[in-house]
Amino acid sequence: MRIVVLLCALIGCVCPAQAGSFWAADVSNDAINLYDSVGGLMDSLPIGFQAGAIEYSDITDKLYFGRYNGGTSSDNGVWSMNSDGTGLTQIFTATGTARSVGLDPVNGYVFADIQSGADDGIWRMELDGSNPVKIDDTFVSLSIGALKPDPLTQTLYIGDWTGGNVLKSMDYAGGSQTTVLSGLDGNLHEIDLDPINGKLYMASNG
Repeated sequence: MRIVVLLCALIGCVCPAQAGSFWAADVSNDAINLYDSVGGLMDSLPIGFQAGAIEYSDITDKLYFGRYNGGTSSDNGVWSMNSDGTGLTQIFTATGTARSVGLDPVNGYVFADIQSGADDGIWRMELDGSNPVKIDDTFVSLSIGALKPDPLTQTLYIGDWTGGNVLKSMDYAGGSQTTVLSGLDGNLHEIDLDPINGKLYMASNG
């Protein structure tokens, strides 16, 4: 697999949407916004808190995200919402915030890093939040900046801020944990994947 590292300063979590547009958290207005390719606002969907990582599935036409800040502790966990703003649903309730969320709609999984509390760790669940399983609790709390599953190999890639800022991987059951790349310049905030061409893209704040 060829790995391309993109170093940049990120000010928000963004996610590709339909062709020529993308989703981003609006932390000032507790909403998720849809922008066109040049940053023009197309839509704003209020959610009542600040979203962390956002994932969009064109298979389900839903957004998946976790509470990063704002709201109350009862908003912790993982949420889903239709792309038109309807159907806002807390699919997984947890003791801590879910800053990092990864989506594999092909195999029907959502991954989330719950930060703090009894639920601290990486979780796997189905797209509706059912059958949640904690697959790993070995990472330092608040240390994970990004999650990205590969639906072809069923490998989960993890941006770990501890130990010199590294990219790690594990299988969907939490096994076969491997350091893919180490000594990165800055914390990994975003990971994207092109499984067809075997490329992995990352963005850090270094």
